[in-house]
Parts: sequence; structure tokens; C-alpha cells
Amino acid sequence: MSRSTTHALAALALICTGGTALAQPYGLTDLPLVGPYLDSVLPPVPPAEPTNWSAVNAFPLLTFQNPMGLQAVPGTNQLFVWEREGRVYLIENAPGTSTKKLILNLGDRCQGWDDSGLFAVVPHPQFQTNRQIFVYYTYVTPGMVTGSATARPPGQPLLPASSDPRNRLSRFTLDENGVTIPGSEFVLINQTITKTYHKGGGMFFHPVNGLLYLTVGDDEAVVNDQVINRDLASGILRIDVDKRGGSFSHAPPRQPTNGVTFTNGVPNYFIPNDNPFVGQAGVLEEFYSLGLRSPHRMTFDPVSHRIHIADVGHGTAEEINVIEPGDPAGLNFQWPIKEGNAGELTGSFTGVSRSPVISFPHIAGQALPQMKCIIGGYVYRGAVLQAQIGGKYICADNKNATVYAIDDSTNPPTATYLVTLPRSTGPNSGDKYDSISSFGVDADNELYMTVLGFTDGRIYKLQATGGGNGGSMPLPPTLSGTGIFSNLATLTPNTKLIPYSINAPFWSDGAVKSRWAAIPDTEKVGFTPTGEWTFPTGSVFVKHFELPSDDTNASIRRRLETRLIVKMASGGVYGATYRWREDNSDADLLTSAGLIENIPISTGASLGPLTSQDIGNPALSGSMTRTGDDLVITAGGTDISGTTDQFRFSHQQRTGDFDVRMRVNSLSQAHKLSKVGLMARATLAANSRFAHAVTYPPDGGRAYNMEFRTTNGGSAGSIPFVGPGTAFPRWMRLRREGDDFISFTSLDGINWTEIGRRTVDLPDTAYVGVAVTAHTASPTTTASVHLESDTRPQSWYYPSRNDCVLCHNPQAGDVLGLKTRQLNCNQLFPGTGVMDNQIRAWNHVGLFNNAPPEAAIESMDKLAAVTDTTASLEKRARSYLDSNCSHCHRPGVAQASWDARYDVPLLQQGIINGRIGNDVGITGSRVVAPQDLVHSMLHSRINRVGQDQMPPLGRNRIDTDAVEMLAAWINSLPSISVSGATDGTAVLSSDNLNLTGTAAAASGTIVRVEFWDNGVKIGESTEAPYSLTLPGPLAFGEHQITAVVYDSQGRASSSGPIALNVLPLKLSLSFNDLGEPLLQTQIPSGRNYVIEYSDDLSLPWSHLENGTANGQMLDVRDPSAPATHRFYRLRVLP
Repeated sequence: MSRSTTHALAALALICTGGTALAQPYGLTDLPLVGPYLDSVLPPVPPAEPTNWSAVNAFPLLTFQNPMGLQAVPGTNQLFVWEREGRVYLIENAPGTSTKKLILNLGDRCQGWDDSGLFAVVPHPQFQTNRQIFVYYTYVTPGMVTGSATARPPGQPLLPASSDPRNRLSRFTLDENGVTIPGSEFVLINQTITKTYHKGGGMFFHPVNGLLYLTVGDDEAVVNDQVINRDLASGILRIDVDKRGGSFSHAPPRQPTNGVTFTNGVPNYFIPNDNPFVGQAGVLEEFYSLGLRSPHRMTFDPVSHRIHIADVGHGTAEEINVIEPGDPAGLNFQWPIKEGNAGELTGSFTGVSRSPVISFPHIAGQALPQMKCIIGGYVYRGAVLQAQIGGKYICADNKNATVYAIDDSTNPPTATYLVTLPRSTGPNSGDKYDSISSFGVDADNELYMTVLGFTDGRIYKLQATGGGNGGSMPLPPTLSGTGIFSNLATLTPNTKLIPYSINAPFWSDGAVKSRWAAIPDTEKVGFTPTGEWTFPTGSVFVKHFELPSDDTNASIRRRLETRLIVKMASGGVYGATYRWREDNSDADLLTSAGLIENIPISTGASLGPLTSQDIGNPALSGSMTRTGDDLVITAGGTDISGTTDQFRFSHQQRTGDFDVRMRVNSLSQAHKLSKVGLMARATLAANSRFAHAVTYPPDGGRAYNMEFRTTNGGSAGSIPFVGPGTAFPRWMRLRREGDDFISFTSLDGINWTEIGRRTVDLPDTAYVGVAVTAHTASPTTTASVHLESDTRPQSWYYPSRNDCVLCHNPQAGDVLGLKTRQLNCNQLFPGTGVMDNQIRAWNHVGLFNNAPPEAAIESMDKLAAVTDTTASLEKRARSYLDSNCSHCHRPGVAQASWDARYDVPLLQQGIINGRIGNDVGITGSRVVAPQDLVHSMLHSRINRVGQDQMPPLGRNRIDTDAVEMLAAWINSLPSISVSGATDGTAVLSSDNLNLTGTAAAASGTIVRVEFWDNGVKIGESTEAPYSLTLPGPLAFGEHQITAVVYDSQGRASSSGPIALNVLPLKLSLSFNDLGEPLLQTQIPSGRNYVIEYSDDLSLPWSHLENGTANGQMLDVRDPSAPATHRFYRLRVLP
């Protein structure tokens, strides 16, 4: 039996249907008897991956809360170990050490979470005499840290402006006991930030020149990239903290726009005279390199003097960038213009273009291993493992907890897998906050790895002993060995398994899926009408995939894979993938790496031998040359239009239905409406009936057309269509179904968009082929096309074991799909032959804790399939997002701040006008912008394959049904925007806010507009202009203003959130080190101010300073103040 077979098995067609009468028989009459792990056939924990390495706990008696790195203490056998939330400890470097001494606690001002926290601790080169350490961390105003080690900050990734968030580099001094001297913090860099992402954090002192090198990220803001004249962001800084001066260094000529590098007018550090941008007008001379996105780690190799920078990637790749000792200064590492190995920069750019030395892809199946979040390490220079990994750069992937040894001396570079690190088991509410955070080395250059964990963060070392990290019991090497199917040929499941189906399936490139569950019979499922169910240890879930392998007959399918998800005692899950053999005799277990395979799909589209001739006697004759399936056709002719045609036709006679395709590589523009297309024609006469799928030159003003003539000698008609893009290559397709002809176009030959369809009475045997016309008597046009063969390749991705847990994560409940809103539907139970509601059937045999009343089941919520036109657009859209996106887009997982869970009310999901983390170059975009597909990132990223696609994993085709449904939903929403306040700005408490909502209904009328502040309704308006005035005084602090619009169709939308910081009008007085009065205030950006003084409160007041505020803390000195007393006042002008 071949792998492509026609199936008509009821067990493989488990499709949810509507409600069922409660009086009918039950789908399950007995609880299937099965023990944990399919009666112990499957291992309780994933087996160790084959490796000669293992990770061992370096300090078994110590645990930390989210350790972020370690550093040798010069002149001792001790280590600094620091935690994300702002604590630094001192420990003895000995396996048996059991104590850790707290030497610095920044917990009240260090904002942890995501890419924020305490990143680096580096001792000064003369530490043994000056006792100075340098610390890089995310600062907020003391007492204003939001969230905790287990709770994501509200509003993430945005940080409250009122907390004055900063990337801060500080110097601290330790006493003789190794503890920080109180009040010794000296701030060198204090750069304003807005988000918890992309902070950088690689830092070291160069052993040759003594300069401090520091990587800084772009704060997840593209405006910071490739810019060196505004803020200290997106690059490498190099500074002289000792301010040596003279021929070596000099004071910074300017400060960053939104940061502080001076104290009381005195520079905190100097700029090396040989920094690359010294002397250039308007730049920040601190920059040594630029073009980095999120350079979490940077290290110096003491032997080669190479600098390695690991830059966490965006949509394509993770990068290792290298600065060689002889490189020119000012390297530009290309972000965001390029990512990965995409070649050097061209055109105008700053610095010297430099591609990464090695680039790890975001998808598996490539020459290098898949990575999702690179953690940079060190070139190993220790003695213990010198024979095995000496001179290799050791790095890791945070997502998969995998560690690699990199050898870039080879061409191409190689990455050798070493080990998968154990994950912590504490309550980690974030995305992979149970995995590796950093590397460190001790005084002997031996390597350590820090693993995050709320209660059990640990430090590991590599050990070349073999065995890996994992269980010793192997997975069965074949699917037959699992016993899941009692008959592989017919795919009959074991009676231990319960079949199930879901309302809104996850899109899997058009594959047909069947599902089963094995629940230990002595345990129960934790039922809840909303949210996620919980499952007992040892539960096993099976999903089988088959791909339709014939475009003309959907019942012909190829078996691809059967996946398992196994619930572990630790609370998590592990996955396994079995790939079917060509003969369907069995399926084999895949190793840890994912696999990409091109599956041949029969198209019935081949055009065999062709005859080429002119139709309608063009003034200039045409020609055709053919090389294999590549055609070059030259054509004259005035047009294919009106009552007669003139063109070149390369054709064959074809009987019955067909589906033919071609790729158009180019078409010269004899006229802006020159044409090439696929045609079916009754005869070769110039006035014959025809159907024609047409495309035009790129600059012709049109893209595609469906042309037709329904009667001989009649006038031709057309269906114009503005398609996706105008550049070549383009794919064209013409399909016949009886006398119905449907035309399509595509940008990749896989995902097709219909141009139009028309009924044309053509004989059963028609002339079919490629038609080309110049649309002018002279000159000719030339088309280059490739005829699609009988098969087309469709890429299929078999996931790795690590891929499985990216979606099946703890925050999503580990098990996806099995929940009330998905299983609340009917299906046929093959064991009883009964069609029944699945929840009712499971409930009947006692599978649930908290079992629901049977009568209540039908009224519980249920999702709707994309194609279920009986459901509203909103329900279908939200169901699709719940099924395809909510495993990541929910609190605690994805960086995006919107929530895809169906149980969350729409206006609280952050979808409509919600902020986005990546606008893919389309400024002003939102998650969904009502009535605006161009600026709706949800639509844009689902409607693409490759870079920036969503979902990002395991998808190689666009779900066109979903794209069309989402477009219709977005275009149906009422729109709303708010004026009178600007997002991300500040106002004074004395100001009045005059808010106006601009609303428009897609259909129907606007009913009302409501205004909300921090989740509390503050007013509404039912007539345009929809306005509301908030008189001062306004409450101090952060405000989030939104407007909600309701239309007469019952639809609602919310505006984009407007974050306002309400500032008090106050002037603070202190004294600097010189005893001078130091006045401080914060005034909204753009407001004009005057500071005045008086020695006796009499008029007139004297002028001290005036200006236009930039929104930052304003420091004003008064060196002329008398020693007795002086009064000051602040006036802010309207």
C-alpha cells in the first residue's frame, strides 16, 4: 500500500456537529481501563537526548531566585552571583558551599521581568585596591517596582512613566567585608526607557586598555536603531570610567536626549579619543558599534582578544557577532535593516557593515540547529574540559535550554549539541523563566551556567561524562511499539483511547487531523466551564496528521505523522513525533531535531506537448521556444477583447475538467496592457468563446483579470481584480468544473486567491494553453513562463520535542484543545456507534472532578469554526484566535501584550487598537485597526509565510479561509479615535482635559461613545462630536484613557489606550556637594516654564531660569544664593 490512499473511515472523520437531545444513548458507556503512561509503555519523563555530556549542579546546597550571572572576585576564590530582581551575593567557589552573603540589595528600585532586571556586575581592574564594582540594571524610582518575581508587571511591556524607568550603569564601593557601603552608588549612565524589553547587558573591562564595554538594546523601539545622535541604545558603548584625559580620553561633548551622563555639571566618565565617532557633529561619542537589537551577552576572549556579542533575534535568526582585534572601529551589525546572514548593507549607513559570524535559524531542519532566544557565553579557556571544547564558543538557547559548542574556524561554522539543561520547577509566570539566563567563568576560566527559577534557580557546570539530562527509560522507537493503534493498516485505535474532536481546529497547513486521549482510569479530569481543564499524571494525548495529496480529489491523503503529548508528574508535558514510512507499515520516532520535508501534491495541472500559432492574424507574427517546462513566447496582436482576438496561443486539446497552472517570470511591456494568461477556447477562430485568467506588466496600472466570451462573435467581458502585489514572479491558474471556469493568482504557487469565475459553454474537448498579446500592432511583447508539473511540493514541518513544549506550555495548561469551549459538540463514538455530546459522554462515565449537571452542558459556551457561517464574524474571529494564538498570547507567555483567550471579554483583550511589539515596518499599526487592514497586524501577519508570519512555528501555508474571515470582521468594526490627549505624554494636575472621540460605523449608526480612565467609566456621549471635559485638578500618577464606541448592529470597539502621566506642579529644594541650592521639577514636554527667586517675597521676583521642558527631571542650580535664605517659585505657561 502506498502512502497516498483514499480513506473513508468514520474513526478518522471526527467532526463536531450541533447539539444533541439529552434523552438519547450515551457515546461512552464504560470508562476505558488504562493506567498512567499507556500502562507504562511510555516513559514518565522524556528520555535523555544522545550526548556525551551532562549538566551537573555546581553548588548543590544553594538555590537562588532567578540568578542572572556570576563573576569571579579578583584575588579570591569567591564568586559574585546576582539575581534578576536586584540582589548580589558573595559565595565561596566550592561544591560544598552552603552559605551566600548578600552584599548589595537593589530590590526596591530594580525592575525585574522580561529583559529587565540586574544584568551585569563587573569589578574594576583595580578592584583589589579600590573595591569598586560596576552594575548595570533597570532602575525605577525606589518603591515603584511593579509586578514581582512571579507576577508580570501590569501594562507590560510598557513601564509606568511615573516610575522614571532607566537603563542605569552605576558604581558601588565595597567595604573590607565585601558588603556595599551604604550611599556609595555613583550613577554613570541614566538613560530613560519605556519598556521591559531589549536592554542589552553584556559588560566587561578590556584587559589591555582598561575601558568599560557595555551592550545596550533598542528598548524594542525601531526609532532607537541605527541612530547615534539621540539616546544610548542599540549598540556597544565604550567609556573611560577613570577619566584619564589628556591624549587618552576627553569629556563627552553632549548628553543623550533622554538620559543623564553628567552629575552637577561634571561628566561621570570620559570618551576614549579613538572611539570611532569622535569629532562628528551631533553624535554621542560613547558608541563603539551600532546595529544591535537585544544584545543580552557580550564577552572577551583573553587568548584571541575577540569580542563575541550574542544578539537575540526577531523574526528570522539568532546572531553571534564578532569584533576581531584588527577590525576597524564603528562596526554596524545591521539591525533592523538586515537580520541573520542576509549580506552586507548597501546604500547610505553609519559605520562599517558587518554580518554575523554565525546565524541560528528560527525554524528547524536547517544546517544549523534551531534557536529562538540566544544566550551568549564564553570561549572556553579552562583546563578541565580543554581536550573536548577548548577554544570553542559555548552558547545556549533559552527557549529549548540547549547548550552548544561553536567552531567558527570551519567553513561553514559548526554547532555541536552538548546538553539540555534541567529546568526549574518553581512558579514561573513568564516565558521560559525556568531556563538558562547566562554564563559565567571563575578565576580559572571554568564555565558556569545560571538557570532561572523563583524558588530553585541554580548554577550548573558541564561534565563530559555522557548520559545527558533526562530519564533512562526510552520511548518506543516505532508507533506500533506504543500500542496506540490495534491495527496500523486501518488506523484502528486501541480501546484504551477515547476519540475526541474540537469545534475550532488549529490550522495545520490543510492537514486532516484525528485525535484521541488516554486518561488513567483511577484519576479524574479537573473540569471547569471556562478556562483550562487539568489532567492527571500519565495522561496521553494522540494527534494523527494526514495531508490531502491530490488537488483534484481531497479524499486521497498521505499519512504524515502521529504526535504524542504526555503529562508528567512535575506538572508539565513532553512530546514525541512519529513519522510514517512510505508504505504505511509503521511510523518511526524522530530524534530531538525537527525535520522539513517537501510532500509531492498531485495537481493535474500539467500541460504536455503544445502547438503554438497566431490567432486573428496579428500584424507581427509571434513565436514560441520551449526548454522542458519553460516557455518563451513572443507575440504581436492588438488584444484579446471585443468581438475578435489577436494573440499568440500555445495550446493543446484537453478533454474534461482540468486545473492548469503556470508561473509567469516576466512580461515585457509593449503596451501597459500587454497580457499573458491561461486560456480555454472552443475553437481557434478569432471570435471563439473562451475563458481566460490574465495578468499584466508590473507598471501597467492593472494586476489581474478574468476575461471571457460566452457566444461566438459576441463581445468579450471581464472581471477586474486588484490582486496581492504586482511584482513578478506571479502564478496563474485556470480550473474547469463542467462549464464553470475559475481563475486564480498566487505569489508563491501554494496559497491561491480567486480572481473570478464565469460559466462559459465550451465543448468537452477544448483548446487549453498560454495566451499572449502585445495589445498593440507594434512592437511585440515577450513572456517567460514556467508550466507547473503534475505535482507541486508542499513543505511539511515535523516538530522537535522542544518545539512541542513551546505551545504546550504551563501558562496554557500544557494540554491544548481539551476544554469546554472546544469539546462542547457532538461526535460519533465508534465503540458504541452513538453520536453524542463529548462532555456529556465523558461526564456519564465519571471522568470529571467538579462534574457539571448534564442539563447545563448544552448551554455552556462553544467555539465556532472559521467556515461556520451560522456564527457571527466576531465569534468566528475570536474562536480562531483562541485556538491558534492563545497558547502564547496570554498573560505570562508572549511578549505581545494582547490576550487571545476567548474567555476574556473582547474589549479587555487588547486586540482592537491594541499596542504591538513589532509593526514589521508599517508605522502606526495596531493589533486590529477597525476598517483598516493595512494597519491591522493581526491580518497582516496571518496573511504571510516566512519572516514575521504568525503563528511562527510549523506553518508553511496561509489559511485563506481564516484570512478572509478576519478581514471581514475587521472591516465590520466601528472605528474610534480620541483627540485632546497624546499617548505617552505628561500633563499637569491643574490642566483640563478636553477629550473628543471620532467614531464611524462600518454599517448602521453610532449609538454612543463611552470614556474610561484606568478601567472606570468617566462619562459618555450620544451625539457627535462625542466629547467629554475633565476639569482639573486631576489625580497624580498614571492614567490610561480609552474610548469605547457602540454601533446599532451591536458591535463595539475600543480606542487605542492613551497613557498619561499626571504631574504635580511642584518645585523641590535640596543642596548639592558644593552647598548650592539644587531645584528639581518635572514639567510636561513642550511646556514653557520660568523659575524665579526672591530674598524677601517682595515684588518683582528675579529671574533664575526659563526654557522649554523636555519632559525629564529638570535640575537647576543657584550658585549666587546667599547663605541665609532665599525663596523660589515655578510658573508653567499654558
